[in-house]
Amino acid sequence: MVYSLGRITVMWLILRTLSKFGQRAGKTEVISFASRSSLRSGGLPIKDGYNLALIGGFVAEKDEHCWPTDIGLTALGLCDEDEPDRKVRNLLVATLILRRPPAWVACWQGDPNSLDEIIPSGDRELLEAAGLLLPENSGKLKRKAWWLALTVVPLLEETLALRRAIGEAGEELSFRFERARLEAQGLPNLAKEVAWVAKESPAYGFDIASFAGKSFEAKKPDEPLAIEVKSVSYPVMTKFPLHFTAHEYRTAQEFPDNYILHLWSSVRLAPNVGAETNAPRLALLNHLTPHLARASPCGGLCRWDSMFLELPLPLAETPV
Repeated sequence: MVYSLGRITVMWLILRTLSKFGQRAGKTEVISFASRSSLRSGGLPIKDGYNLALIGGFVAEKDEHCWPTDIGLTALGLCDEDEPDRKVRNLLVATLILRRPPAWVACWQGDPNSLDEIIPSGDRELLEAAGLLLPENSGKLKRKAWWLALTVVPLLEETLALRRAIGEAGEELSFRFERARLEAQGLPNLAKEVAWVAKESPAYGFDIASFAGKSFEAKKPDEPLAIEVKSVSYPVMTKFPLHFTAHEYRTAQEFPDNYILHLWSSVRLAPNVGAETNAPRLALLNHLTPHLARASPCGGLCRWDSMFLELPLPLAETPV
C-alpha cells in the first residue's frame, strides 16, 4: 500500500474516532463515522487509513470490533486535536515504516548518500512532515537511531524479492561482461567456460567463475578468477556501499590473488537489464581489507558474520 500524508491523517482520524467512542466500537461504525468527518475534505481514503492502522499496530480488531492498542493510546496522548501534529505524525510514520518497510528500503542498504536517488517524492514529503529526514550531522538521537533501525528491520517478502532481483541483475551483467571480454580478446573457448555459479548455490562464496584473459599482465590467460558481484540500483559517486559476509571473506582468502569484486551501480531490472556503465568497477581483496572488522581478542569465541562497507571511490590502482 502507498503511504501518503492523506492516509496518515486518516489513521489519526480512526484513532480519534475510537477515542470518541470510548476506545471500542464496531469496525463498520468507526469507518462510517470517519467517512462523515469534516477531515475527509477531498475524499480521504478512510478504509486505506483503517488498514494502515491495523498494519502499524495502532488498532486491533476481533469479531468486527476494534480498539486502540498500547501504541495507539500513546499516539492519542500526544495530541488532542482533529489534525495530527508533528509529534503524532512522527510516531505514526516511524512505526508504520519500521513494521512494513516500503520498497525503497531494500534498495537503500543504509547508505545516507543514496537517499536523494532512492526515496520517491511522496515518501520524501511524508518523512519531511514527520520530521524523520536525516540531515547531515543531525544531533537528534532518536531520529538517527530510527535510520539505524531501518537498516536491520525484517523486510517484506516482495521487498526482499526486489533486493534479490537487483543482485541477480548485477550477476547477469557480470556474466555477460566476462564472456564478451574474453571473446573480444580472442579467447572464445575460455568465454564458453565462464560459469554463473551463484545460480547453482550461494555457498560458493562468489558469483561468477571466469578467467584472466589478457586483462591482467601478471596472469596467464587461462588463470581462473572468482568474481563476487555487488549491485545497487542508484548512481554511486564517492562511496560504493556493499555487504560482505564472513563466508565471502574466507573464500577470498583461499584465492587471494584471484578473487575480484564487480561493482555495478544504477542497475536496471529485466526486461532491459543494464547499468550506468558498460563495465563494472573492479575491486580486489586488498581494497576491502582496510575496511574489514579485525579479529576479536577473545580467542575465537566471537566473530562477525556480515558487515556493511563503504568503499571510497575512485579505487586505488592495485597490481594484479
